[in-house]
Amino acid sequence: MEQAADTPEQPLVSVVMATFNEPPHYVALAIGSILSQTYSNIELLVLDDSTNPDTIKAIDNTTASDTRARVIRKKKKMGFVPALNVGLEEARGKYVARMDGDDISLPHRIATQVEYLEDHPEVDILGGCLNIIDCKGTITSYRRYPAKGFRLALYGAVRNPMAHPTVMMRRVMKCGPNRYNESYHAAEDLEMWMRLRKRGAVYQNLPESLLNYRVLEEMARKRDHRNFRYNLRARCAGISLKFFPFDILGVVMTMFYCITPLSLISKIYAWENNLNSKAKRKVKSMFS
Repeated sequence: MEQAADTPEQPLVSVVMATFNEPPHYVALAIGSILSQTYSNIELLVLDDSTNPDTIKAIDNTTASDTRARVIRKKKKMGFVPALNVGLEEARGKYVARMDGDDISLPHRIATQVEYLEDHPEVDILGGCLNIIDCKGTITSYRRYPAKGFRLALYGAVRNPMAHPTVMMRRVMKCGPNRYNESYHAAEDLEMWMRLRKRGAVYQNLPESLLNYRVLEEMARKRDHRNFRYNLRARCAGISLKFFPFDILGVVMTMFYCITPLSLISKIYAWENNLNSKAKRKVKSMFS
């Protein structure tokens, strides 16, 4: 979708990016992918905890020439989840988009999400699909998320229903404040989705890829048993009557992951990524 020239009526979008010692090349690409969006009425808030001089230099150099970007640093390390909350507190936009310091937003991401949220006022939180890239930026697989309804509710019982780095949400929601729970050192996104859903928030996903998601290590290492225990805590706290069967299934599935050897979980993720990669190659061959 091509973005028309900016008009005063375009809603401001605040992009919140928490950074900590990402490789300089990665963080420069991440920031650049936001500042070069086809939708330009944005502010980029970089909450930087970095101690690596090269990372700090890359962040400062990439943001220096664009007045829409603001780098926020504190005397003491914020930590990832508190940094996100600082970003939410500083955000001025009608919408708040998440972004990580080593991913790449596709050029039309912000425009696509703003258009959908403007046309669907009932939706509070909007995610999307993503491409998985390696250290060189090569797309190796992809991840699809159901859009809404029964399929999304069922998927959300097994996995996180939205990809956190793709999310755009309304800064002011009718169901109450959208802040992360800082007692969660993992699964902070799932906890907020379930808490807000329990209060009446509506979330959906777009069917297209919005972002290139960089994976530099085995998924099982990123989702260890500690992570699953936080997932279990979030699912137990977020149980609602409206989604009761799905929520109970989610608790059971997460308990299973909590006791499953990480080696087996690693094989499950590898199988899933390989399956998605084969499906992608098959689709490409059909049109080549």
